[in-house]
Amino acid sequence: MSPATRRRLRRLLTGVLLVALVASAAGVAYVASTPDQGDAYTEFYLLGADGVAGDYPTELSTGEAGEFIVGITNNEHTQQTYTVAVVDRAVITEDRTVELGAGETWEEEFAVSFDEPGSHEVRILLFVGDSVGDPDEPYRELRFESAVRP
Repeated sequence: MSPATRRRLRRLLTGVLLVALVASAAGVAYVASTPDQGDAYTEFYLLGADGVAGDYPTELSTGEAGEFIVGITNNEHTQQTYTVAVVDRAVITEDRTVELGAGETWEEEFAVSFDEPGSHEVRILLFVGDSVGDPDEPYRELRFESAVRP
């Protein structure tokens, strides 16, 4: 191979290497400047009246109010409207609508009381939007049992 051919080959390989290096640097810069938003999801949780998981109103007397806290964290990366409904024996006893920006959390206290003794399954339903949807098809659902004595 002649010296001139070697120089041309060396220049060509240097050019290819330089283009690959610039392309790699551009790719790294793009990835570094684009935040990873991760999966979109909604946290929906239940706390006892004292603000910790557990200690739900599972044992009550008729007419006694049992308090609990419902929480929502919007990780959907966009503003969302949610409606929370509390259901006892297929009857919606209360509903509230809240609008949350991306990353915002909402917690609010709810209370249940029962006029009839027995076992009551309290369902807390979450719907996307500003109204209660089909109780058999909520976006998210929480529940607990409450034993009610006379």
